[in-house]
This record gives sequence, C-alpha cells and structure tokens, in this order.
Amino acid sequence: MKEDRITEPAVEDASETVEMSVESVSVEETPAAIDDVIEIKDYLNPKLFNEVRVVTRQEIKTSGENENIPKEIDEAYLGTLVDISENQLIQGRVVGMNERDVLIDIGFKSEGIIDRSEFSEEDLPAIGVH
Repeated sequence: MKEDRITEPAVEDASETVEMSVESVSVEETPAAIDDVIEIKDYLNPKLFNEVRVVTRQEIKTSGENENIPKEIDEAYLGTLVDISENQLIQGRVVGMNERDVLIDIGFKSEGIIDRSEFSEEDLPAIGVH
C-alpha cells in the first residue's frame, strides 16, 4: 500500500521587521589598585619552623623524673578517680531521656546509658532523680 504525501509549507515567510533602540551608556574605567597587594604566605617554606624548639629523646626521658608531687596532692588527685567495673551497682542522677535510652550521671567522664525498655511506664524515673 502506497502512502500519499501532501507537502505544504510549514511556516509562512515572516516579513515583519522589529526595530529596537539601544541607549549607549558610558562606563568610566577605574584603574586597578596596585597598592592593595596581599602577601601570600608560603606554608611549605622550611624557614617557618626556625623558631620551633627541637626536643631530643633524652630530654623527654629525663623530664618526668624531676617532678616531685607532694603526697597530699597526689592522694587528693587519686581520690577523684572512680573505679567502675562491669556488673557493679552504681548510684547516679538521671540527666536526660530520649525515646530509646535513659542517661544517668554516674560521676565518671561519660554518662551511663540504660535502655528505656528496662523500666515500666510507672517506674520510669524523672530527670534529676537520684
């Protein structure tokens, strides 16, 4: 079967012309400021480390031997350290709570975390309770 093709011009010739007027604007050229030069620091230059003191291994080994700490201060410092081990019962204060965990301040460098499912809704502690 043979198709019949009809050819028609898709677009008629456009003979319309558009005139636009453009205003000329003068721009004053400003000279580049050469006085505002920023000094770039070379961070790979080895001269940057001229004032850094070099410490030898011998100085490191002998530096700790000269410290004489009074016994009272040493005992006071050791008294601030807390020895915590696994499965030990510790008292603390509830400091935070989210949908999964209860955060408890146990007097250590980090808080204790107890899963919220360990508590029933009636026994859930309030924040600030010991």
